[in-house]
Amino acid sequence: KLGTYAFQNCSSLSKIVLPENLTEIGQYAFDGCSSLSLVTMGNAVTTIGSSAFRGTASLKEIALSSALKTIGSNAFANDKNLTELSLGKSVESIGDNAFYGIGIKTLVLPSSLKTINYYGLQALQKLENFVTENGGTYQAVDGVLYTANGTTLVAYPCSRNGEYRIPAGVTKIERNAFYQTSLSKIVIPDSVTEIGESAFDYSNDWKTIVFGKGAKVIPSSCCYYDRALTTVIIPEGVTTIKESAFWWCT
Repeated sequence: KLGTYAFQNCSSLSKIVLPENLTEIGQYAFDGCSSLSLVTMGNAVTTIGSSAFRGTASLKEIALSSALKTIGSNAFANDKNLTELSLGKSVESIGDNAFYGIGIKTLVLPSSLKTINYYGLQALQKLENFVTENGGTYQAVDGVLYTANGTTLVAYPCSRNGEYRIPAGVTKIERNAFYQTSLSKIVIPDSVTEIGESAFDYSNDWKTIVFGKGAKVIPSSCCYYDRALTTVIIPEGVTTIKESAFWWCT
């Protein structure tokens, strides 16, 4: 195991070749290694700890271990120049903010993936498409991430703009699904009966949200800090608008 804080804030470290038999990269192991541009990782690593590669601003690409199962929270957070990321074929869980702010345009998720924490895919501001392998827990439909059965919208790529109409048949919008979206308009079908907290928050581009007739509750922080929002259509039948649902909207 590579221990916690092993190389934290080694700002001049530019390259690292990890041992082939290494199985775990500890928390904060390379946190703040701002010059680190090359990481060679063997295929025995099964766990990358929280914030292990956070703030490695010079890192542009990395291929993760083919045995990797767990990616901890903030593992690659704020690696804004990271544009090439290969997750391997064995990843099962992705922690909160694991890829926060990285620069990839396409994220390929393996069929082994079972769990994505609520904030696991947020703030990928350059992201254009999700891609999934067949037979997994999740599926990408036209680049948008859904559960395998297509009933829950999990995450929408941040960089896409314009209008999006959620397909009929979707019943749930996951928490933070449209966090920091670049869309200007969203139309929610009547089939949606559940909307997660903060589903549409922190956007500078939302102008119009049309709620369908299926959801009776607009959740907490649903459209929190959507600074461009000018039009909200709420149909009859909505019984509850929870706290801070439209806080700090224009």
